[in-house]
Amino acid sequence: MSIKRISRISYFASFAALAIGFSQSAVAQLQPNKSANTEKSTEKSASDLPSAQEILDSSIKALGGKDKMQAIKNMVSNGSLSIPAAGITGTVMIRQATDGKFKMTAEIPGVVDSETGSDGKTIWEVSSVTGAEVLDGARAEQARFQMALFPILDMKKFFESIECTGKEKFAGEECYVVVFKNKKSSPMTTYYSVKTGLEKGNRLNTVTAMGDLNIVTEVKAYAEVDGLKYASEVEATLPNGMKQVISMEKVELNVGLEVKDFAPPVEVADLIKK
Repeated sequence: MSIKRISRISYFASFAALAIGFSQSAVAQLQPNKSANTEKSTEKSASDLPSAQEILDSSIKALGGKDKMQAIKNMVSNGSLSIPAAGITGTVMIRQATDGKFKMTAEIPGVVDSETGSDGKTIWEVSSVTGAEVLDGARAEQARFQMALFPILDMKKFFESIECTGKEKFAGEECYVVVFKNKKSSPMTTYYSVKTGLEKGNRLNTVTAMGDLNIVTEVKAYAEVDGLKYASEVEATLPNGMKQVISMEKVELNVGLEVKDFAPPVEVADLIKK
């Protein structure tokens, strides 16, 4: 596979894994597809299972609690992304704020520079590989959820149906399986640890400019800042089996972000005007 091809896949996988890994459940939530990480266990009847909302409430508590999340107005995360099999390493920075504001800047020296963002209304991408683009349709809907600061607090805002469908082993741990559905994008299947309540990973058919990518994401580690847990290491597995690792070394809460920090670059601003 050429470096250019790797960079294209890497860029979109970065977006899926990062946005989900760090903007979902209180600084932690992600996206996957079907893989050997999942092993079905004995099926349970609906009466033996907690409701989807009970599972989400348990996850919120495990991450630090609703009150702590609601006190956060913005967040800045800095870290690295890598494709070990290709020997590729880069940097990533994510800014997030309430009202859907988001900006992620990723750079792999000599391979790709990219920026993905939203000012709360328009969602856009700019890449040295694919150019500038304003997102719409299913891609925009999926991105809107991924970019939200703490969507776990109000998942019904993004999904029409949320259901616990059973228990399965994911990444070697017994998990509740929760399926999120809406009419505008593919279902998302998320795995919550029965033991800790924390999300272990998820599977999603991620919509990209290159078509759909079935991505399996696993939370490898959690860390804590100011009493809130976040996914400090996330591994995304691409359809071809290649793995991408994203690690967050520094997360800051309630810093001095301004509206201009989420403004789109000139190339995107020109597209919005058209």
